[in-house]
Amino acid sequence: MSRTVVREALKILSALGRISVQKGRGIYVAEPDGALWRESFSHFLPADLKQVDEMFEFRRFAEITTSRMAAQRATPTQVKALREAAQQTADAAERNDIEAFSRADEMFHGAVGVAASNMFFSASVDAVQRLQRQVNVIGLAGVAGGSTVVAARQHLAIATAIAGGDEEQAAMLMAEHIDMTSQQFKQEIRHRLFPL
Repeated sequence: MSRTVVREALKILSALGRISVQKGRGIYVAEPDGALWRESFSHFLPADLKQVDEMFEFRRFAEITTSRMAAQRATPTQVKALREAAQQTADAAERNDIEAFSRADEMFHGAVGVAASNMFFSASVDAVQRLQRQVNVIGLAGVAGGSTVVAARQHLAIATAIAGGDEEQAAMLMAEHIDMTSQQFKQEIRHRLFPL
């Protein structure tokens, strides 16, 4: 096998959580963390459009709820972390740095989950972010799911609504954000599967 094939296989196995790549140390079989979400989501197929639709449907429900709860419950420290993560997405989008944007995007959504102050919703947001990362790595390698600049603006607006305690605005903005992301992901996947 060529190195390219092996490298891609390792990237996919890492995204699926089956192996752990440790720079300077090697590649190891990943330790199971025992989390319930990993067992229930272990059969997710990131190239299956129906399952990607279902993932976004679940993500929409979970993240609208967490943004509403975050607007009710976020502490000043959590608001600060949320604003910083949103700003990092904006900075990365301005530089057109897709990897930095993806990391900051996960931090932002994770910060919303933490600010909701409910470990089950926070874990659900984390789980769905992991599934979306699989879609990114396997189906959308090297491509962001749509305009990073628009997504970053949405992050900043969501952070402002949460900081202001505006539950309805936070929920509405999060719904728009998830819907836009879902639509753009599906368009890109269809384009790759059925190029013109």
